Amino acid sequence: MCRYYRRVLALLMVSIIIISLSIIPTLATEVHTYKFMKFVRLKVPAVYMSEEGIMYGVSTEFVVGIGWPGEGTTYFSAEPLTQIDMQAASRIAVMIASTYAGVPLNTYDYFIKVKSKSEVVGGPSGSGITATAFLALLTNTEILPNVSMTGMIEPDGTIGPVGGITEKLRAMAKEGIKVFLIPKGQSIVKEFKKYVENKTVGNTVIITEKIIPVKVNVTELGRKLGVKV
Repeated sequence: MCRYYRRVLALLMVSIIIISLSIIPTLATEVHTYKFMKFVRLKVPAVYMSEEGIMYGVSTEFVVGIGWPGEGTTYFSAEPLTQIDMQAASRIAVMIASTYAGVPLNTYDYFIKVKSKSEVVGGPSGSGITATAFLALLTNTEILPNVSMTGMIEPDGTIGPVGGITEKLRAMAKEGIKVFLIPKGQSIVKEFKKYVENKTVGNTVIITEKIIPVKVNVTELGRKLGVKV
């Protein structure tokens, strides 16, 4: 009886090996090889919220690329994690860029890699510069290294409003950016700052911390930072 089971097991192992060898060539033919790939590296502004509710700006690295021949697939990678709205906005950026370039979407595959210092990468505010990067790649146009922007790309190709503009401007100024593009209509924005109030009651000093909104002229702030907005 033991010999019978050994024979069955041996036949089963041989069958598995034969099936595996027959599948491997099939899988190998499905590997996609690009004949042409091109990438551009960008400094993109982002923000993160502190535990006290204060927003801070941070520089985020975007690597945007195209590969030919493709199927119109968008590949997205982020370090650390990313939110769904950012991935969706990136796909819109791809569609808008291919439309403006006059290139069929399925001509290329599209790659986006994001590396940020914040804990979670989120929000669609980087989709405007992503669309610009793809458009530059598709039209073989140079992107100036000292220019950056913030803004959400809309399905109709316009740039929508975003938050944290002053914080993003400061972050880009530290990175040596000289021209910073913002959405139309957001030259005057509100910035939330921490305000400490000291009040003396008898012999006791009461310290109260408040977060108050302050209006900021982004163009004037940029001028002080050496950045044209």
